[in-house]
Amino acid sequence: MAGREVVLPWAAWYGDREKRLEFPQGWEVEIANPARELKPLGDDEVRVRLGQAIGTKPIHELARGKKRVAIVIDDLTRPTPTDQLLPLIIHELCRGGIDMDQVLILIGSASHRFPTRIDLLKKLGKDLLGAVSVYNHHPYENLEYLGKTSRGTPVYINKFYLESDLRIGVGTILPHAAAGFAGGAKVVAMGLGGMETILHNHDSQGVSKEAGPVGNVENPMRHDLEEIAKMGCLDLIVNVVLNRYRQVSGVFVGDMIKAHREGVELARESWGTEAPRLVDIGVFNAYPKDTEAIQAFNAINPSLVDGDPVVRPGGAVVIATASPEGVGVHSCEGFGMRGYKEWLRWLKEAEVFRDRKLILYTPKLTQLEVKHLYPAHCIVCNHWGQVIETLRESFPSRSKVVVFPTGTFQLSH
Repeated sequence: MAGREVVLPWAAWYGDREKRLEFPQGWEVEIANPARELKPLGDDEVRVRLGQAIGTKPIHELARGKKRVAIVIDDLTRPTPTDQLLPLIIHELCRGGIDMDQVLILIGSASHRFPTRIDLLKKLGKDLLGAVSVYNHHPYENLEYLGKTSRGTPVYINKFYLESDLRIGVGTILPHAAAGFAGGAKVVAMGLGGMETILHNHDSQGVSKEAGPVGNVENPMRHDLEEIAKMGCLDLIVNVVLNRYRQVSGVFVGDMIKAHREGVELARESWGTEAPRLVDIGVFNAYPKDTEAIQAFNAINPSLVDGDPVVRPGGAVVIATASPEGVGVHSCEGFGMRGYKEWLRWLKEAEVFRDRKLILYTPKLTQLEVKHLYPAHCIVCNHWGQVIETLRESFPSRSKVVVFPTGTFQLSH
């Protein structure tokens, strides 16, 4: 007889559809939903919030008299619906006297792959793409050196951004294992940073030695990011908090620290999750950071807790990811790159994987393709039925299971 069915959001940017997973009869399945279901904001509500600001003048006032505006956005590895936000931000700039030919959109892709035109259509929308200048940042080219932070990070930032006289960063506030929460300064400090800047900030033996834990924004890595962005003169951020369907549910505009911290409070309140402890099996869905396998590890954010672990030793961790783009590209922490050893060290030392069965559920990828990304004992399954068969080998019929439907958004307490 059929057991319990669980519905997960799936394939951000590639359909944003539902994936149905069925568990055997007799298994105790708990869905660990976040504390609050956020309602989406319509364009009119977003527009009102863009006209306000926290700790700075609003966008249209900052724009007056400016000659060139740089708007930094993230790439498809991040869930920010910039296709909705950018036209509204540009409307605010026009209120301040800015013309379209004065605007430059910079893709703050850090050490990720270059976006294609198909990607840009998704991030900008068909009306804006071709109507405004767009530049893909490269971490080895077109950089200016600005000195070092107080933590010794050499600051190289994109020169086209620095040539602008109004600088805006756009991103999403969501839990981050090292920076506490993403968003704020990060889209410039890392998104437009040179490789030396990225490597030093991410060094687990240096700046990031005391990074995190997930949910704590007052840590050395976050402070280093903010110092970098200050050196790069980031004037204002537009940060959003999203709901489980990747819809804008909160908008925070203004100073990169003050506005970010207000957004963090909404994200913490909304995405906080009451997580069970010492279960047999934990299923962590990587949506909405499920475009590629190298990003899917973010799904385990809800497992990073103090005290008793979510999944007991001897249990099983299942990471679920659509990964339509395959393994993914990371020129800092990818296989063979200079930051790869740091990445591998983190994976080997991660308590959530130690003494536990690890399964990567992804419809397309093979064991060979992901062998450099995850611990050697990781098992790849392309069909959910294979996952269940693999779990049955080790766990009895009345196993306790917890499912985190949007793991990369969720913060356990």
